[in-house]
Amino acid sequence: RAPCIVYTLVRSALESNVDFVLGESRWPRITARPVEDDTQFDDIGLDQDASAILDKFMLECERQARFRSAAREVFAAAQGCGTAVAIFGVRAGALFIDTTKARWCEVELDVDGSVLSLTIQYPYLEQYKDNGTWKVRPRLYKRVIDAQRDVTYLPADASTSGVEPIWTEDKRLTV
Repeated sequence: RAPCIVYTLVRSALESNVDFVLGESRWPRITARPVEDDTQFDDIGLDQDASAILDKFMLECERQARFRSAAREVFAAAQGCGTAVAIFGVRAGALFIDTTKARWCEVELDVDGSVLSLTIQYPYLEQYKDNGTWKVRPRLYKRVIDAQRDVTYLPADASTSGVEPIWTEDKRLTV
């Protein structure tokens, strides 16, 4: 028999740890240290005015990209499965951070460990109407991001044999 009460111990532990590290009063301050005495680094450092301007810029970037919530999502995902995926960029003139499940991703690295490309691919079920009757079919999503392009493909039908479909670029979503 299944238990009457399902207690999600692992999820509670992850959320507790995220709150402990990145909670309301625990968020680390991102700063260029405008009040720090760095006269010994005057030839390469920033003066207090320049540091204060840089601080304002970094806070605006943090706010615009919703960095705090993305950091919490990524930290929880990394604790749960050992890795996390975040995609940084500019969309419609604003900074963004998208997170996605690591199990959907395949990363290609160069010899230095830098990311060459990221492939996001996963199956899903699509509901559609056929002659007035609702039906469901398995579909596949695919997106490939590299240094030059961000290519999203049109959804493809998943086959029972597991054969990779012939992918067609979605010109509207490809950058």
